[in-house]
Amino acid sequence: MHPRSWLLAPADSETKLAKVPGIDAGAVVLDLSSVAEDCKKAARQNAVEFLAAYKVHGFSRWVRINPIGSPHWKEDLVAVMAQQPHGIILPRATGAQQVQLLAAEIYELEPASGCAHNSVRIIPQVGDTPESAFAIEEFAHDPHPRILGLSWDLQALVSAAHMTTNDNDVTRNVRARILLAAKARRLLAIESASGLVKRKDALEMAVRRARATGFDAMLARHPAQVPVIEDVFAPDDTDRAAANTIVSTFALYPDAQIVTVGGRSIDRTALQNAQRLLDDG
Repeated sequence: MHPRSWLLAPADSETKLAKVPGIDAGAVVLDLSSVAEDCKKAARQNAVEFLAAYKVHGFSRWVRINPIGSPHWKEDLVAVMAQQPHGIILPRATGAQQVQLLAAEIYELEPASGCAHNSVRIIPQVGDTPESAFAIEEFAHDPHPRILGLSWDLQALVSAAHMTTNDNDVTRNVRARILLAAKARRLLAIESASGLVKRKDALEMAVRRARATGFDAMLARHPAQVPVIEDVFAPDDTDRAAANTIVSTFALYPDAQIVTVGGRSIDRTALQNAQRLLDDG
């Protein structure tokens, strides 16, 4: 089962990084992108040390490198690949061509780092800027096999487009297009982090909206957001019952590519998702 909560941990803060292992996030994303320019090198070293210290742990280990086009992204990638991360998050992805470039670099670095062939995955963050929003549909057409899912950064888009509110027709449109692009290619759809922390009721409402809309997981900017995301996105009894029905129906027709469950056509991708849900408990 893929992680439900993805905690963004600023790699320039040793104090914050020290607290990360006790937070119980499904995935930890060491963030090099949001770090101030004069802290980039130190943050990269902190990320390398963190990855080395927690190679075997209960969370997935990801790194959000600097955007392609910046002077830092290749150095970020070379440094963290040596510590065998589970994947790379690419911010401000402006299209499939950037993912192909990143994937080619990873391919070259995997053998020397000891990573299994094609094991390091990619999550592009799309729609972070007006320019990258135009590229969302590219990811619905033959995405690179390393892509695990699609995500975005709502606050980055609001800032880049000089918006005065983060809930408007434009942001709702971008969110919907990212979600649909992910679903069209059966990729993970990961909702942007919320700015809500202290208002727990409002945070829970935002997370529930993300799940009800169809997102599979959500980014977190603060440790307090993690348990809310984990709780809301956890499968409930209804989810498990539906998954059991799908698995048992395919067991009756083991050669079938599609079965009918409750009047709906269910394919083998849905079977795989159901099995993952049940394995996750």
